[in-house]
Amino acid sequence: MPAARLVQVSERCRWFTPDDATDRPSLVAVSGTRATALLDVGASPAHTGAFLEALAPLGLPPLRIAVLTHWHWDHAFGASILDVPVAGHRLTAAGLARQAGYGWSDAELDARVERGEEIAFVRDMLRLEWPERSALQVVLPHVVFDERLVLDLGGTTVVVEHVGGDHADDACAMHVVEDGLLVLGDALYERLYAPVHHLTVEQVVPLVARLRRFDARLAIEGH
Repeated sequence: MPAARLVQVSERCRWFTPDDATDRPSLVAVSGTRATALLDVGASPAHTGAFLEALAPLGLPPLRIAVLTHWHWDHAFGASILDVPVAGHRLTAAGLARQAGYGWSDAELDARVERGEEIAFVRDMLRLEWPERSALQVVLPHVVFDERLVLDLGGTTVVVEHVGGDHADDACAMHVVEDGLLVLGDALYERLYAPVHHLTVEQVVPLVARLRRFDARLAIEGH
């Protein structure tokens, strides 16, 4: 996959495409007449900074909030360079609180993999994205919600709804109502924290049914 680029996918939404070199996911900026929101914040300050740099020439309304699709590091660890509130589901907040208690040296990462607390793929990608991790800071959400969060950006409404799924219990979908766009993060992906990566009928069927209830024409996935 080529390096990330900024694509305007709808009237109100700009998509910073994923980069699989270090497993960087999609990031989306949504703008109304009064404010801009980031949907996912990136894997590191370098990732988030590249997104903000790409957005800067566009003259968008000021950034007011960032919202996380779920707690996994590649979607959340760039938040430390933002000076706006970060929002997340209560399970996302709990997942990031666990991460905040960890050390991030090579030895500590290896030990967590050995104990089965982390997977080798995450360790390897995180080392590539963060070669030097002494400054790694896990930012906990400033705004925590249970089932739904609604953002009014001025003529642009973003509905963030907890949908769960095999990949992450805290997964949220984000509906940009006026553009008919869904930002899904990794909600439809398989469970990675398991001996065998998998999807289950019990999770996928209700998840797809729930996503179909959104009046959306387009969807952006995480990778």
